Amino acid sequence: MAWMMTVEMHVRSPKFDFDELDRLKLFKDRSGRTMERGIRFDGVPPVNLTARQQDTKKFCDAFHIIGFICVSEKFREIIEGFEPNAHQFFPITLEAKDGTRHAGPQYYIFNPCAVIDAYLDVGNAPGWPELRNLHRPYRAGYEDVALSSQEIAGRHVWMGGFLGAGNLFVSDALHAKLVKEKIRYLWFRPLKERDAPWNAEAEMPMVLAWLEADPARVQDLINRRPDWVRKHRADWML
Repeated sequence: MAWMMTVEMHVRSPKFDFDELDRLKLFKDRSGRTMERGIRFDGVPPVNLTARQQDTKKFCDAFHIIGFICVSEKFREIIEGFEPNAHQFFPITLEAKDGTRHAGPQYYIFNPCAVIDAYLDVGNAPGWPELRNLHRPYRAGYEDVALSSQEIAGRHVWMGGFLGAGNLFVSDALHAKLVKEKIRYLWFRPLKERDAPWNAEAEMPMVLAWLEADPARVQDLINRRPDWVRKHRADWML
């Protein structure tokens, strides 16, 4: 069994914000593109990254800061224990509402550096919406679907790609550890696994058609997800 994991917007979660100027230059790569969750960031991380609390709620292990996932040292150590050096953790200084620096353990902006498409039996299913402005077909994560255990074998943290777009997934073993350690505040949804291969032609033919309609889209995917292309569309690398 795998799990979809959501960092909750919990009523008890603290609220933080970046300085207005910092927000404009946060995590821009060499091409000027903002860091995309799931893709390893190859730009220069912000120096002295700081966020200030907008309320007085107690800290937790995982919360949002304007589109970024902020996590505690405890969360980072658990992830590193399962997949050492596989993901990115950028140190951040947290300040109280009055500007006083947080004196507790270190916090980080978390970027899970893996993207996997593993949904089974969705290629001919209805309900393929298009991503706004791009007209790119995708499947959302809130579905009663099975995942290919062969496609996610050996992985513990990953983002959905065209399938499960924008959602974070974890293995059964990692889910058990996060629950045991009482990491707050996370929400989990169980997903079945099936021992079956994953095939791009069968599971996302509309996505392939969308990609192949424009060579620039193919090249962009090669740049962002070369491992996927080598595995599922090696001819595109020629």
